Order: sequence, then C-alpha cells, then structure tokens
Amino acid sequence: MKHTPGPWSVNDSGDTLFIEGLRNGEGVGIAFDLYDEDIEPTLEELYANAHLIASAPELLEEHKHWAIILGHILVEALQGNYKALEVYAKHMKIEYRDGEPWAKSEAIAKAEGRI
Repeated sequence: MKHTPGPWSVNDSGDTLFIEGLRNGEGVGIAFDLYDEDIEPTLEELYANAHLIASAPELLEEHKHWAIILGHILVEALQGNYKALEVYAKHMKIEYRDGEPWAKSEAIAKAEGRI
C-alpha cells in the first residue's frame, strides 16, 4: 500500500479543516471535516485530530528510523558492545518531560499541534 507522500498540512477555511499533501507538486486532499458546534467533537478536538492525521507520514518515517536504531542497540547490548551503545546515546536527542527521558521528535510535536 502506498500513501500520498508527506509532508501533510492542516488548512482551515472557516468551517472546514482540510488535510492536504502534495503529489507531483500539486496539492491533493487527504481528508476533511466540517465543524458544526451542535455536533461533537469540539473545535479544539477537531484541530487536535487534524494535526494527528497530518503528522502520519512523519510519524511513520520516525517509527521506522527508531525501529532500526533500537534493533542495533539490542544487538550491541546482547553482544556486550557497550562502546557502541555510548556512540548511539551521543547521537540521540533527549528531552525530559515530567522527569522522564523522551527522544526529541518534530513528528510528535507536529502531531500534538506544537509546530
């Protein structure tokens, strides 16, 4: 299965949110939702959903990247190659949330509507 390549973006036309991507340099619709204040979800939830959907291509690529990295880390750890683990650790971008380490992620920031 092949999806429309990213990046995707959220565009607002007043009462409709569009999620758009590009195919061959041309805009292509991915999804849309009409806002009706009498029907759930709230406008805030609608925007949150749109940002999550629009970040799907970046989240997929990032997940593939981390799956490869974690595979290498596990192999190195099982072989007792802790020097290699130090090299991986130096290249990881870490931030802390509520005292817990997180890998910095533009894809997650986009999904959460922070960028």
